[in-house]
Amino acid sequence: MNRTVMAAVSPGTYSFVLPGTATLEFDAVGRPTALHEGGLFFARGHDGRWMEKHWRTGASSPSRGHRLLSVSEKSARERRVRDLLGRLLDEFPSRMRKGLFRDLSGRPSSPEDWRRRLAKILAFQSRLDADAARYARIYHPIGVLPPDQYLAWIVQATEGCHWNRCVFCDLYRDRPARIRSRPEIRRHMEASEAYFGPAMDRRTSVFIGDADAFAAPPETLVGLCREIGRRQPRLVRPSDDGAWGIHSFAEARSVLRWPADRLRALARAGFRRATIGVESGDDGVRTWLKKPGGAQDVRRAVVKLKAAGLSVGAVFLLGAGGREGARAHTDGTVKLLSELPLDGNDMVFLSPLIDRHGDPHRRALLESGRTPAGAEERAAQETEFRRAVPARPDGRRPRSAYYDVEGFLY
Repeated sequence: MNRTVMAAVSPGTYSFVLPGTATLEFDAVGRPTALHEGGLFFARGHDGRWMEKHWRTGASSPSRGHRLLSVSEKSARERRVRDLLGRLLDEFPSRMRKGLFRDLSGRPSSPEDWRRRLAKILAFQSRLDADAARYARIYHPIGVLPPDQYLAWIVQATEGCHWNRCVFCDLYRDRPARIRSRPEIRRHMEASEAYFGPAMDRRTSVFIGDADAFAAPPETLVGLCREIGRRQPRLVRPSDDGAWGIHSFAEARSVLRWPADRLRALARAGFRRATIGVESGDDGVRTWLKKPGGAQDVRRAVVKLKAAGLSVGAVFLLGAGGREGARAHTDGTVKLLSELPLDGNDMVFLSPLIDRHGDPHRRALLESGRTPAGAEERAAQETEFRRAVPARPDGRRPRSAYYDVEGFLY
């Protein structure tokens, strides 16, 4: 059996593969970000929560799953990480002598460099609770991001949701909506940059939160994007990783209020993609969901964004409206997708509404006498929506992705 430990440094990240035991990942400060052991994958968020995730693929029943760990399970994971690191550090001199430590970084470091890194990372594990408390002083709870933005640097320029009435969402129920002042945003960015420190190299893009950055006045958002470009030019420049640039959520009605020249100025300032929660292409289902505006407002907003040189993310719900609304939801969404001028720079996100006790959408369904859609209905809608994503004349079809809101951890 190969007993060689493999280690690597990549931008903002340290990784260790302990053969036959576990794989560990940390950011450049020393925060654990992932642990893979015994066929299970665990991710840790900056707020200190741990989540177990799994993906099972197969021709008959592919599945995705996740669960937040309890307090005792979280403590056990963190003890396990400390134990693995401590053992690795103790064995390090012997492993180096026997040639059982391999550097995969491409730019090899000296043994002493690796010993110092291990000692630094191990020492940080005793400060995880204090670090999570520091994070909570900088950020309000982050409810969700688009799935390709999990490694974004988040700048919370707005708080909460100015609409905050959708029956399927309770992410911002207890948070008043407001737009932060420029000095407040600047202090927030400074504190966030200090918190991430060398781990900023792990960030791949910028995401302006919370629910609708376009609720801010145009000059505020354009000016903020320019400042972000000055502070973090690497994150704004086009890059090969595909995730670069400034992103945000947007409500269609907010976009429609923006002058076209301000949207073009936003694109010049490094803003790349606005992700709109469309949810459904059927106005009846949208009304039942309490979404503002109609499907044609979405179409007009997408046309306006694309004309300004911006990319679009469009989120559609799987299972919206329950079984009784399934046909209208599917037909209306397929029709709207065929009308949207999306291309290879855009994304279509498909997000499942899972029937769980206490879920706001489930409560609304039952109160109105509707039946929650099951896994088969959601899977059928996912297939139809993916097929409906239009191919452009140049063949550049928008990408589509599964969007599991409940599996999010920042």
